[in-house]
Amino acid sequence: MIKPIITIAGTYYSKFCTEFTADGSINTRSEPTKAKIVLANINRKFDDMFTPQKDSFTIQAQGIDENGAEYIWPIAKGIISDVVCDQDWCTINGTCLIGDLADALPIHWSSNRQKVPISEILTSVMALHDPIIEVDYQAHDPDLEQKQFDACTTFQEVINYCVSQVNGAIVFTDETGHLHIWDSTKRRPTINLDHHVVGQNTSKSVMGYINIVSVHGDLSEATTGDPGSENSSMPQIQGKAIDAVSVAKYGELIGPDIYLPNIKSEPEAQKQADELLEFLKLNRDGLTSPTVVGMAPYLTSLVTYHCKNGPDGDEVFVQGVVTRKKVNFSGESGFTTSLEIAPHMLAVSTPEALAIQLEALEEAAESNLDKIEEP
Repeated sequence: MIKPIITIAGTYYSKFCTEFTADGSINTRSEPTKAKIVLANINRKFDDMFTPQKDSFTIQAQGIDENGAEYIWPIAKGIISDVVCDQDWCTINGTCLIGDLADALPIHWSSNRQKVPISEILTSVMALHDPIIEVDYQAHDPDLEQKQFDACTTFQEVINYCVSQVNGAIVFTDETGHLHIWDSTKRRPTINLDHHVVGQNTSKSVMGYINIVSVHGDLSEATTGDPGSENSSMPQIQGKAIDAVSVAKYGELIGPDIYLPNIKSEPEAQKQADELLEFLKLNRDGLTSPTVVGMAPYLTSLVTYHCKNGPDGDEVFVQGVVTRKKVNFSGESGFTTSLEIAPHMLAVSTPEALAIQLEALEEAAESNLDKIEEP
């Protein structure tokens, strides 16, 4: 039997729930999990009952596990952002707890110790949040010099600062509201999706998609602006990254050339090509999108299934990490979850760090290019 389990402000409202959706990814720092709950507003029962930015919610769903046994799947936990009621329905929208971290710290926080572990800072600061955010820290834990944050610092800024000091960490908020800082090699339980998959696509990630990346810089200088001065011939430098395993299996799948005018040396170009290849493995290859019924696999869990329509119509075994999921529950569609699985994420060390670096690279390149093109 499938059924929703809904708690709002500490009270169960499961019997009034007609549908819910939750859309979450591992990139919760910039894209918090979003949830919607629809309750039957019988006799206008829920008019003015819930307080946005204050009341919390928890969504669970009773379904089945990979073996077909009854299992309660955690879906989302967070804070209500807005409520809309009419004579028939009460629609509640919210985000996970990390979506509420733009608030400033309620008090000035400091430690009088000379060496303070990152995990201790995060645990202590997140305990100041209302509601308290529990921290699950399982990564390299360096000691920092005595640290303090004033009352103008937001919770999110504290997280960003701490995580920037840790190499190879993945940061996300899970379905129960816990903030995880994990070593990138850590995985949640393995889940077999066979017998639950109802929708499969011809997965580009199964086919490799991109396995060669080239980054081009240049050694030219900006013009002096003096009368009669000429531009240089723009001698180029190049870095190339190749996924040899993918090339051997699928052949050469060459991505578009990347031109970054701010790259001024071959080692720097090669470094950026390597990082781009890893980034593309996650974000361009992460297109395996099965839909499963009766279950909602955890974010970052390792899932496996047999894709029935792989290359040339052959059956292909797919294994990857859940990077995004959208859960739907209603009387019409039942309990379904659309997944985005990244097969290559198993080899990616710091996906969020790569994304941030690439964004910075693009901004720097555009800024540099603007300067070169100025008359």
